[in-house]
Formats: sequence, structure tokens, C-alpha cells
Amino acid sequence: MPPSSVVEKKLSIPLSTFRFETGTWTYASNSGVPRFRKSAAAETTTVSFECPISNFTQQYGIRLKQIVMIIGIGTADLAAVPTITLSSSNLFKATSAAAAAVDASAITTTHDAVVTNNANPRRITTTVSTQAFENVGGLINPVTYNVVASFQTAATTVLDMLGAYVIFDAAE
Repeated sequence: MPPSSVVEKKLSIPLSTFRFETGTWTYASNSGVPRFRKSAAAETTTVSFECPISNFTQQYGIRLKQIVMIIGIGTADLAAVPTITLSSSNLFKATSAAAAAVDASAITTTHDAVVTNNANPRRITTTVSTQAFENVGGLINPVTYNVVASFQTAATTVLDMLGAYVIFDAAE
């Protein structure tokens, strides 16, 4: 049965759920705004987080539309355009939790290439372009989207990660 209506929703991703690889990241608060700050160094660093979106029984399914990461770039520009990849896993479509991790499907995305030095909060908006509604015939369907962002920083670039949110359609 096709959906009768589609409602756009927003889900904030807590900064505490972010995973940081490579580089020295420290938690700080500047003027009451919490952030993780990467110390200046010429390197590629990876930031990842999960977006678990529950599909309630009254919903037909969900469709991810955008991922928005809020960053600050200080002292110097990034050395390259960030790379952002997205995959999803659905436990009801896999035979086990391990299979869900292995069978995660890649999703096509595009994003605006934010690279210039500006310590004020900036948004990297990633648009999801190949996603159909995730559904399993009316079952409760927890879908986890996995976001991985790679940033190449120059020797003097300071990178702040201030948070993220996702925008998705819920079909009912």
C-alpha cells in the first residue's frame, strides 16, 4: 500500500556520538557553544557518526534527504574539499546484525564544498540523491545511516565540529 502523506522531519545528532580518528581532538566550549576542536596539523582526519531513525508502525517508511554538518574552519583553508560518504543498514533486511553491517548499502550524495577559512559556524549540506523509502511491509523498521566525513587540513588549519542534523521524509 503506497503512503497517503509525506511529512518532512528533522533529527539532531548529539555531538557526544561523533567518532574522531586521526589528529588531536579536544572538547571545548566557546561562548557557551560546545564543540570538538582539531589541533592544527597537516593531515587527513575522519569524523563519523550514526543517524538511527526509527520508523514507527503507523509510517510507511522513511527517506533521508539531507545531512547537515556544522563546522568552523580557523586560521587557514582546508587543503581539499571534504569527502562525505553515506551508507545504511537495516536489521530487518539482514539475516543477522553482523550481516547488516556487512551488507550496508552505499547511497549516492552530493554536497556543497565548504573549504575556506571562516571561524563562524558554517554548514556542509549533503544532499541524498538515490534514496527510496526504506520500509519492510509495515514492520517497525529501525534504519541506521552511517556518515563518514574526511577532512584534509593544512599545517595551520584548526577545525571545529559543532554538530549535525538530518532531514528526512516520513511517509504515513
